[in-house]
Amino acid sequence: MDKAKLEQVRYHTQFKIMQDSIVKINPEFSFCTVLVAYHGDNRNRSSISKETFEQCLWTIYGIPVVGEWVRPEEDPSKETWGSHGGRIILDDQGIRYEQTTKPFGFVTEEAYKNAEWIDITEKDGHTKNEYLKLERCILWNSRYEECDSILEENFGQSMEIRINDGSLNRFFM
Repeated sequence: MDKAKLEQVRYHTQFKIMQDSIVKINPEFSFCTVLVAYHGDNRNRSSISKETFEQCLWTIYGIPVVGEWVRPEEDPSKETWGSHGGRIILDDQGIRYEQTTKPFGFVTEEAYKNAEWIDITEKDGHTKNEYLKLERCILWNSRYEECDSILEENFGQSMEIRINDGSLNRFFM
């Protein structure tokens, strides 16, 4: 793969932090294991082959783990983790995009170099997918107050990967 020609394509996926894998290193940082994505047809109607993931795996080193903390205006007490974040603002200054996610961890070199595929049974109890697993990613324990909820509950978080080439070979309805 020609790294010089690599273009960033936003492909959103979710990190699934494996709760029983969190190991606190010190008051600031924890190691954790994350399930990055599964290959083939995905729930978001994308399809990425295992071979494509493996060819692009080198781009995952150093990628931040990001999340969007949502405080609903109608009931701020129901704050929780959102999706991929971002909002469009329309005001007297025009139209602009505002990033609403924050980084709360990253993929270490060790996690990237020791990536492996594992079989996971989904919540429905029947569907099985082969996920890319990364061990020893870093989470910031105290960077943001909402990070505590990541350590206590398993909220899906977001990341982006780089894809060199792709195609749209089916219609979405």
